[in-house]
Amino acid sequence: GKEVNFKINGALLKQALTDKTKAIIFNSPSNPTGQIYNKEELAEIAEVLREHPRVVLICDDIYNRLVFDGSGLAPHILQVAPDLRDRTLLINGVSKSYSMTGWRVGWSVGPEKLIKALSDYQSQSVSNASSISLAAAEAAIKKADKDVADSLGVLKERLDLAMEELQKIPGLEVERPGGAFYIWPNVESYLGKSYRGQKLETTREISQILLEEKKVAVVPGIEFGLEGYVRISYALGKERMLEAIGRIKEFLAEVK
Repeated sequence: GKEVNFKINGALLKQALTDKTKAIIFNSPSNPTGQIYNKEELAEIAEVLREHPRVVLICDDIYNRLVFDGSGLAPHILQVAPDLRDRTLLINGVSKSYSMTGWRVGWSVGPEKLIKALSDYQSQSVSNASSISLAAAEAAIKKADKDVADSLGVLKERLDLAMEELQKIPGLEVERPGGAFYIWPNVESYLGKSYRGQKLETTREISQILLEEKKVAVVPGIEFGLEGYVRISYALGKERMLEAIGRIKEFLAEVK
């Protein structure tokens, strides 16, 4: 929750792990909050994992290049705890950093035993990425560093604009994210109130009305396990984003 900035820490992780835990999935920068774990936080998590040597760490690094601090790359747990390498699986792909959603290319890096098991399973389930997608992904990885940097500049401008406009809406609490392309506003002050006679009990209801009445798509926080929030993507052009936020503002102004 908000008190831990929507991140898991050592104490929470220790509390969650049991003898039945096989693996944990770790995502930084995070979907849906855009929060990034720093090296101190990663070291704390690594310390707990050392107490559970059978637990595999699956690092979802899909947003790791979409960070706004100028570093170009989010901190990684293997930087602070290289001893975890023999049980860490890295997951990444081209859909986010290279804006290649739909090309369906991703990869994993990890211990040979895990990779072999993944490969055996994949060959019987989804076969292989097409040769065209693979060629496009190779070009992105080898040649698109400048494009990624340019995209980051554009994303940061959009983030600045979205934050500025969302902060103008009364009753909406907004924390600035450090990466990815999501904003995670708190809409709790609107729950329990009514919109055109309908009492708003959940963020699912808020999201449904926004979609049906205002034609704006947001994701209710409960889909990520936390009620009271919605996820907004700002990966769209300035004019469309201002229009969408304006429609959100119109809707919330009608909530009494």
